[in-house]
Amino acid sequence: MRFLPALASSMLIACGGSTKDTASADTSSSAADGATLFANHCAACHGSDGTNGSSPDLSVEVPALDDAELEQLITNGKGSMPAISVPDADLPTLVAYLRTTFG
Repeated sequence: MRFLPALASSMLIACGGSTKDTASADTSSSAADGATLFANHCAACHGSDGTNGSSPDLSVEVPALDDAELEQLITNGKGSMPAISVPDADLPTLVAYLRTTFG
C-alpha cells in the first residue's frame, strides 16, 4: 500500500504527465508573452513602464475600462489612439498583461 503514491506518480510521468503544477509555468509564460506584446505594440507611445510616454498613463486608463473595452480600444483605436494590429490569438494575453500590470 505504501508504494501506491510512487506508482501513481511514475505512471503519470510515463504517460506524459507531470507531478509539477503547470498552471504556474503557464502564468509565467503568459506574463512574458504579455510583456513582449506590450513592448512591441504599446511601449512606443505609452512608455516602457506604461506611465511615462507621450500617450495617457495606463495606470489611470486601464482600471477605468473592462476587458471588452480594452480589446475594443486596442483593435479599433479611439481618439488619438490608433488601432493596433495585434493577432486575435494574442489579444487576451495582452489584455491580461495590461490588467495585471496596470489594474
